[in-house]
Amino acid sequence: MSGARRLTKKTDVPLNGGVVVHFDDETSVVVAQPAKGTCTAFDAKCTHQVWLCSEATTT
Repeated sequence: MSGARRLTKKTDVPLNGGVVVHFDDETSVVVAQPAKGTCTAFDAKCTHQVWLCSEATTT
């Protein structure tokens, strides 16, 4: 992984759920696993309420 940073382990991301990875007080990302073996990451800042997600849950 040249130049990349591991956010979390795949085994720590629940299927149909996600985890919030905090870098500092203002920067966080949500890592989600919407399908088995497929992970995606996105900014944890809500774009319409402008607050940071504190947790990711399954629904």
